[in-house]
Amino acid sequence: FFETEDHAVWATNAVYQQFRTWECIGFSWIGNTDIISDDADKGSTPTDALYMLDIDEFTFDASNQTFAWLWEGYYHAIFRANLAIENIPGIDMDPKLRDRLVGEAKFLRAYAYFNLVRWFGELPLITRPLEPSEFYTQTRQPVDAVYDKIEQDLLDALEVLPEKSDYPAGDLGRATLGAARGMLAKVYLTLGDYANCEKYCLEVIESNEYVLWPNYSEIFTRVGENCSESLFEIQSTALSTGSL
Repeated sequence: FFETEDHAVWATNAVYQQFRTWECIGFSWIGNTDIISDDADKGSTPTDALYMLDIDEFTFDASNQTFAWLWEGYYHAIFRANLAIENIPGIDMDPKLRDRLVGEAKFLRAYAYFNLVRWFGELPLITRPLEPSEFYTQTRQPVDAVYDKIEQDLLDALEVLPEKSDYPAGDLGRATLGAARGMLAKVYLTLGDYANCEKYCLEVIESNEYVLWPNYSEIFTRVGENCSESLFEIQSTALSTGSL
């Protein structure tokens, strides 16, 4: 593996695919982003997914399945991104595509770490494929170090990712220059660096790649999927056995 251009594309696609798994976008995601806030309640019956009721009522502890799923799912995405970032540069292929794919993987690694650091604080900062002897020797790194890596990955992605309009239709959903700028703005906002937040927000606006969707109520419906104000979305599909 990692011998042809197809291998590079497949390895990058595998990072995107991980974000479609239950661990990354199932109940754990809903619980840790909406139900834990004032935006949503658990609903359903009291005995359905009791771990979600604990999230809703703030009675959870570290053993709650929600956190285990998120930790596993997002570190799996980081593992796949690390494989791509380390191995794609050695493939004899179109240099522009090679650099773009590495940029996509760095964007996705930054996305994973940005979510994890806001959920868990200090984290093991893994930026390369580990040897088996290293699996149980990783220690949590300071939050500042995690944010520094997120920032660097996104700055690297800025150098090689194309604008949304430069992708062919078949590549809808891939990380774009606008997505990297938007996430950088969000990172800087989280860190209280308002000057850089404004800078990258303005770059998104002034790129003329995005326009506010006229009907806000449609944004989170099928009509609003990948609409004119969407910077980045996980691409999913409806299946007879569920949606992933």
